[in-house]
Amino acid sequence: MKQQWLKRGNAALPLAVLGGAGPAITFLSPVLNTSVRWLILIAVLAWAGTRSRAFGWLQSRTGALIVAYLAWSLLTYLWSLQPPLTFMKASAFALVVVALVTSGYRWVRTNSPRDALSFLMPLMIVALLAAVLGRTQASSTVQSQGMDLYRGLTGNSNMLGSLMFMITPLLLWKLHLSRGRAKALWAAPLALTLAMLALSVARSSILATLLMIGAYGLSLPMARRASIAFFGILGLVTVLLMMPGTLEHVETRYVRKNMSVQNSHVLFSRETPWQVSMEMAKQGGILGAGYGVSIDGGKFEGGLTSFGYGREKGNTQLAIMEETGVIGLLMYGLIVAALATRLWRAYSAARDRQSRVLLGIVFGAILGELVAGIFEAWWVAPGSPESIWFWALVGAALGLCDAVLSQPVSRAPARTSTARLATSDVRR
Repeated sequence: MKQQWLKRGNAALPLAVLGGAGPAITFLSPVLNTSVRWLILIAVLAWAGTRSRAFGWLQSRTGALIVAYLAWSLLTYLWSLQPPLTFMKASAFALVVVALVTSGYRWVRTNSPRDALSFLMPLMIVALLAAVLGRTQASSTVQSQGMDLYRGLTGNSNMLGSLMFMITPLLLWKLHLSRGRAKALWAAPLALTLAMLALSVARSSILATLLMIGAYGLSLPMARRASIAFFGILGLVTVLLMMPGTLEHVETRYVRKNMSVQNSHVLFSRETPWQVSMEMAKQGGILGAGYGVSIDGGKFEGGLTSFGYGREKGNTQLAIMEETGVIGLLMYGLIVAALATRLWRAYSAARDRQSRVLLGIVFGAILGELVAGIFEAWWVAPGSPESIWFWALVGAALGLCDAVLSQPVSRAPARTSTARLATSDVRR
């Protein structure tokens, strides 16, 4: 049966998301390299921007705050320690955000709820191929702190973990919707994804995935939620009783992520970059050192990429403060608060269960990536796979919220079927 999302006009967003991940996957990087990634985004913006009602997301408070933050990032050029770098990265940031939010917003306004997350389908196929095919190569497993970390056909294990997290919302949503034999067709890739995520030992992505699954569980009816919790706890207790060393192994491998240093603490690998980033964030002050700038990064030599410049900042919030100051950090907080508020309003207003579940998955995915930002400063890396995926999902979230909130109030009982969300623009 032909997939409904495979229709004319739907290629832009899946290609943009796939292009963002391309440079991180070995068999895609020769074609979808860093230069091609930007060409795709420019083309996507040009295409999406010419569609009717393309910028409906700007009518919301969240949209206005996003635009204000982009303007502030560009404004830091005036006092930046590295003006050419700030102009280049802030412009790239604006391109990514506007192109992806616009495309994500339009996607959910022109596709059924069943396909609301289907723009992740090409990424899912490629990410699972990178995970599975890597098992045939010894180089796909690396040693670190006395442990084997699996990276598949990607640059590092954290990247593989991030890709596994990014495709989980689609798999979870499709599994939820499927019935009968089709359920096994989605359960298998979801189980494979979670297994590869565990092999990567990417703790930030594992935490993000747990948060997303938790949000999904909370959006389910109480009886179903209770049964899942019961069997989950029963399975966990059974494993611990049958394998007494399991708890210690999990604590060493996934909590401390260190088998070579005795009594190492949970944040052992993040301590040094956080200490430096904290000091630099303080120096950023009220206005910041300029978007994209590392205060201790030396001189930017120019070019179309900032690769090789700066340092690993290890924390989104500290990186924002270093680059765009206290003002930038405050604006970041306002965006997150406005987006969370809008999603909650839509969730509360949704009249059918499937809309609530979809909003729960999207909210959990966004929350998970924001929490992952505590350990990875992807927010200030506009061309990263995480950044491109996140802003596409934000656009989809805003579209879903507008669709739900624009529905007329009805006293009819909630339906459990997957009703098509309204596609009319909301007027606020």
